[in-house]
Amino acid sequence: MSSIMELKVTAVCCKICKYMHEFQSEYCKDQRHGVVRVEAMKRFFICKNCKNRTTSLKKFPVQPCRNCGSNSFEKTSMLQEKKGPKIGGETLLVRGEEHSKFFNSLK
Repeated sequence: MSSIMELKVTAVCCKICKYMHEFQSEYCKDQRHGVVRVEAMKRFFICKNCKNRTTSLKKFPVQPCRNCGSNSFEKTSMLQEKKGPKIGGETLLVRGEEHSKFFNSLK
């Protein structure tokens, strides 16, 4: 999944509203608009400012970032990087400083 940058999907194009999305909206279903099913490429992007992820059926996202409002995106893979707990080597401080709150501490 880390090497997949785009994915072929079946999208819906509304003839009246002139939009393309992965599924038909409730408004178009209620109004019984005519739709056409087409093959489209779903691409994955990440905002350069806030690292918010988004997808687009076009070459680049048309709408700005939902989080920060920026229009600067870069392509990314389908797999999102995990933000899990830090391992011991990443959280330890220099030579014993992490133990100061336990041994001979004044706090």
